[in-house]
Amino acid sequence: MSKYHSSLTDADGIHEPKGITGASSGEAYVATGNGSGVWSKVEQLGNAKADTFELNTSVDEIVRVELLLGRPPSTGGATFGTVNTNGSGSLGVGAFLFASGATNSVYFTAELPNSIEASSIVSPRIMWLSTTANSGDVMWGLEYSMDVKGQQSNSTTVDTIISTAPSATKYLTEAKFSDITGSNVKAGTVLNCRLHRIGGDASDTYPDDAAALSMVFKYKKNKLGI
Repeated sequence: MSKYHSSLTDADGIHEPKGITGASSGEAYVATGNGSGVWSKVEQLGNAKADTFELNTSVDEIVRVELLLGRPPSTGGATFGTVNTNGSGSLGVGAFLFASGATNSVYFTAELPNSIEASSIVSPRIMWLSTTANSGDVMWGLEYSMDVKGQQSNSTTVDTIISTAPSATKYLTEAKFSDITGSNVKAGTVLNCRLHRIGGDASDTYPDDAAALSMVFKYKKNKLGI
């Protein structure tokens, strides 16, 4: 069975691996091949733990924003309401409701994490719930600025999409906004956002409330840790 040493000394009969001299506390070593007897340092550890680990292949990850933590504006804001109950008089569960016939908004922020890959794109998606079985389309809008530490805040970008209602009551639908790209897609960038339904637009034909449950920002990560 292989051993994992964080402090490789001659104390207590523990010897440094073959080919290694002057090993320090917090250094980990693995054999480089079967029967070769040669070991190499694989990670410099701080207090027996690594701050970050790089991945060989980048993987998908998300930043999820619970919209109930957002804030509607005083004028033109989405309203909070019940979207589901147990059918026997329970208080139920709720969400922000975006009405037809007008523009309703909710403000929120999302910070890109340190694990994000430098070349990643960010894919914003909304998860929304129909409140009736009526058919029609919902026009969603996402306005955002990308605020970078130590830099002046830039102007906003507005993206709009059409999402078709499923013609079923309380049916969860995912709709994808345009990808966010560019040099500001990096760790620590804060997305300052306004989610809105443009209910007065001719393309918005769903006649009832659309309940927004969450926003998801999908990205690629290539490391673990802080």
